[in-house]
Amino acid sequence: MTQVMQSHSSINSWVSAVSHKEFCREIAELTLEKHGLHFKATSATTGQLEESFVDRLALQMQAVAPGMWNLVLALLDSRDRRCCSMPSSATPSATSFAQEEMDLGEFSGDEIGERTDDDDSDVDVFDKQPRKWQRRAADRNIALLKIKAVVVISILLQSSNERCNFLQGWMGFFMKSTCVPEKVVEVLAHAGLSISLSSIYNAVSSISKEISVKIKKEVRTLHAAFAYDNFDIAFTTAQPTLENRSTFVSATSATVIPLHGVDESNRDALQSSVALWACNPKNPSPSSFPLMSEIKTFRALHKWDTYNRTTDPTKPSHREAAFAWHVRSILVHHGGAKFKSFLHELGEPDTGLKIPVQKTNSNPLSVDGYQAVDFRRQC
Repeated sequence: MTQVMQSHSSINSWVSAVSHKEFCREIAELTLEKHGLHFKATSATTGQLEESFVDRLALQMQAVAPGMWNLVLALLDSRDRRCCSMPSSATPSATSFAQEEMDLGEFSGDEIGERTDDDDSDVDVFDKQPRKWQRRAADRNIALLKIKAVVVISILLQSSNERCNFLQGWMGFFMKSTCVPEKVVEVLAHAGLSISLSSIYNAVSSISKEISVKIKKEVRTLHAAFAYDNFDIAFTTAQPTLENRSTFVSATSATVIPLHGVDESNRDALQSSVALWACNPKNPSPSSFPLMSEIKTFRALHKWDTYNRTTDPTKPSHREAAFAWHVRSILVHHGGAKFKSFLHELGEPDTGLKIPVQKTNSNPLSVDGYQAVDFRRQC
C-alpha cells in the first residue's frame, strides 16, 4: 500500500512538473511580439481602439495557449452547480463568442439563478427544453467567463513581459476618455489592469497626431463639411465656498464629416456660396441678378410642382396625403384604445423624394472657444 501511495505521489509530481513547464512555455510564446499583443503607447493608432479586442484576444489565446486557456476556464467555473445548470451545447468556445460580442450592460450579474417571473409564462411545465431564463443565463455566464479568462491571462502576460499589454493599454485609454481619477488609474496599473499614466499620455499624443493628419488630409480634398455644436458644462463643487465656487463653461465642439457622392465630376455643386454671393444685393460688384428678380424661373418651378399640386382631381396631392397620414398616426398612437386596432392598417407614408442613408466616419476636432464664467461675477 505504501508503494502504491508513493507511486501515486510520484506520478502527481511528474504531471505537475510537466504541466508547469508546458504552461510557462505557452505564456512565453504568447508574449512574443509576432502574436500582436504588444500595445506600443508611443505608436498607438485608432485602429487598435476601434477593433473588437475581447474576441480577438480570446481567439489568439485559445489558439496559441490552449492548455492555459482551458485551465483558466476550469478554475473560473469550478462549481459543479453552475456546470450542471449550463446546457451541454453551451460549452465555451471562442468562435461562438467572436460571432457576437455582447455588451457588458446586458449582464445583470454572475449568478445563473437570477431571473424574473415573466420568463416562465410561455414555457410548458413538462417541456424538457431549457427555459428561456436558463438559456439567457447560460449565454451570459459563457460571455462573462470569456471576459474573465481574457483578463486573467492578460495579467499573466503583462507580468511576464511588460510590453505584452494590449488589454492594459486599451483599458488605460478607456479610463482616460472617461475621466477616471489618476489615483484609480495608478491602483489599476499596479494591479496589472492598466498601463501607467505616462504611457497613457503617450498613447493619447500618438493618436492625436494620427487624427490631426487624417483631418488635414480630409479637409484638403474639399469634399468635407464642418459641423459645429455649442455646449455648456457646469463644474459643480461638492462643498462650494466663497473662494472655490462652481464654474460654468461655454464651448464649441466641431467635427469634420466627409461628404458622400462628391467627386471631381460634380465638385462644382459645392460652390453654392459663390453663386449666392454673386447675386447678393450687398455685393459691390455682382456678376448676376438677384434671385428674387428671376420671376419667370419661379413661375416655371411653380408650374412643375408635383408635390403640392395633382393632375387627378379625384386624388389628393402628395402634401395632402402626407398630412393625412400624420393625422392618422396621431389618432392611432395617441387617440386612445379605440384607435389602437387600426395600427396594422396605418402603414408608412408615401415616399416623395427618398434620400438614402449613408454611413460615414466623422473626425472630431478639439474644443474651441473655451470660456469659463465664474459664478462669483454673476452674483
